[in-house]
Amino acid sequence: LWYTNKPFYTKNIHQKPNTIGVLNLKNNSLNMLNSTKNNTTKTYEDSKYYVQYNPDLYNDKTTKSPFIKLTVKHLEKPNFQVTLDSIPAHHFILSDQHDGIFYFKDKNWYFHNLLSNQTSNLTQHLDDDFYTVSNFVGQGPKNRIFISAKDNKTLYVSGTKNIYVIKDLPTKLIPITNANSDTQYSISSYNKFRFVKNISNQ
Repeated sequence: LWYTNKPFYTKNIHQKPNTIGVLNLKNNSLNMLNSTKNNTTKTYEDSKYYVQYNPDLYNDKTTKSPFIKLTVKHLEKPNFQVTLDSIPAHHFILSDQHDGIFYFKDKNWYFHNLLSNQTSNLTQHLDDDFYTVSNFVGQGPKNRIFISAKDNKTLYVSGTKNIYVIKDLPTKLIPITNANSDTQYSISSYNKFRFVKNISNQ
């Protein structure tokens, strides 16, 4: 607590959008990924794909789970572009090894192949529940998808009954636990160079 006779002032600060540049160490070429006021560019570690979206929709506080128009591009292919009209802003992951994007929508996990432009529902035929509902976030996944840092390909998906693994075939979920109504599972991601994350399926 403090006391002052001076009035408080607020000031509108207009920040210029950040510009991301990708330097190719093989040929020293610099590729600028320009962002605008209505178009934010986001890159990902160990991924040749990057995304662009409207930041106002991404940060929309009026909806619990905002959906965005997502444009996926490739760092080494300037003419490559795939646009997805309705992707949940906070529940998607890109996979270079599968050349696609995994995302959660309408109680299920989906995979969109960026090369064939085909979408597959991964979980609709599985005897399991992959969603949860809360007053804070609304309807969302039980858990996010984890991608293995060991091969940057193997993914883990958690339902209520089982934990599933995705390997070479992105549309095939293989259960790695035995379904038991008395057991609940938790997935942890560990990176010894950074931090440990624990997310529980409660």
